[in-house]
Amino acid sequence: MSKLKENQVIILAPNVGAIKSVNKGYFSFDINKITNSAIEKIIKYLAASLNFITEEEYGVAINYETIFFSTEKAYDKNGAVFFLDTLNDPKTTQEIIEKSRTLALFIIQQLLPNDDLFSQNLDLSWLSKEALETLDERRNMFLSSWKNTKIPANGFSLIDAIEKESILCVNSDFITLDDEEKTSIDIEGIGFPDGFSRTKNWIELRVIEGSLQQAGDVRHFTVTHPDDFKVFLEASYQESYVRFKAKKITKKMKQKPSYTLTEMKVDNTLIEIDDFTLISETEEMLDT
Repeated sequence: MSKLKENQVIILAPNVGAIKSVNKGYFSFDINKITNSAIEKIIKYLAASLNFITEEEYGVAINYETIFFSTEKAYDKNGAVFFLDTLNDPKTTQEIIEKSRTLALFIIQQLLPNDDLFSQNLDLSWLSKEALETLDERRNMFLSSWKNTKIPANGFSLIDAIEKESILCVNSDFITLDDEEKTSIDIEGIGFPDGFSRTKNWIELRVIEGSLQQAGDVRHFTVTHPDDFKVFLEASYQESYVRFKAKKITKKMKQKPSYTLTEMKVDNTLIEIDDFTLISETEEMLDT
């Protein structure tokens, strides 16, 4: 794993870098992207929330530095790299880094409209009930100060290592404390690949309405994990169907629901099937 700092925890970087061009003796950049106030707010909030836990649990601090760094080409990214400032024995150091990385994901996910999609994948059993409650209070304070601030165009990502894809890509606005009541329905079904956008984190599936001969509407899904694009492209290349699970979110004051993908896999056996049930739904109210 390529690290930018010793004891690196995670990198937070805008999805579009500030560098315009790199020349022999200099490089040019967009100063508005470097000094983006929204990104600075998020970085400071993440750092403060991480340190609230690490200082209490281990007596150590997570620091960060704002940097330019290279991925596919020279200095094509800028952002903040978070790292453990104090050295411990190797075993304890690794434990703190791994827990802090998980915590960073949780802190950012709690700002997103569908944060409940991720919680089951994160091990936070080491946190006390009181710590979780305080993190929730800190989140509410941050959202109160965030108000009408918008995340930058194209969003930002949390990156584990520079040669890997992001482990969390954010391109939607954060929730608001006065979010209207909304209904969440778990759906599952079968569809055929129809279109996608990596930069905007969505795919489209032509959903099948009961048999492989009855094609339904093209449905738009928000993608929450990079691996789902790999499954989508594999199915598209093979001209195969996919089985999917998703959240159908309907807000009280909006007519059209939105769909967020939670699971998808290629299913080549569906060519043999004449009839099946598309959707099973379990309705629950989301607390906002």
